[in-house]
Amino acid sequence: MPRSTLATALAAVCLAALTLPACSPTLDWREARLGGQVQLVIPCKPDRIERELDLAGAKAQALMVVCDADGVSWSATRFELGDPARGEPALRELRYKLAQNIGGEERRVEAQLPGPPAHDARRSQLSGKRPGGESVRAEALFFGESSRVYQVVAILPADARPALVDQATQFLDGVHLAR
Repeated sequence: MPRSTLATALAAVCLAALTLPACSPTLDWREARLGGQVQLVIPCKPDRIERELDLAGAKAQALMVVCDADGVSWSATRFELGDPARGEPALRELRYKLAQNIGGEERRVEAQLPGPPAHDARRSQLSGKRPGGESVRAEALFFGESSRVYQVVAILPADARPALVDQATQFLDGVHLAR
């Protein structure tokens, strides 16, 4: 190979090597557990937050895993209700509160889920705005098992690129009950 061609080839390889970090994925998928039998895959290293909240007329212990990556807020929360009879009202309240938090409403609801075998499961898509005025959409999954209810949410920009919407779908589809 002539020296000029070899030098050009080496320069191209070096340039390509320098641009690789810019092409690296921004999402780093990993398994997470919410206690009980629920497992999921979340696309970034989550923070764990525990607190007591009011839900469906009584206190509920909440465990949340949450992170932000690629312009999306990813979260999954387990609420310990103590009484299975509070499950359905708690799920209705969670759906209402999510819509209220983004100043929006449900645009699409799927009652049947291919995912977790749980009671009163619902998959929703909501649209609204963040407090700063940015238009967003939320892809959400709500379900219960025994005396626990779960809310899994990805909040994306309203104009999110299709690949990001697919990743939000992957996030919700990755929720399952371990056996």
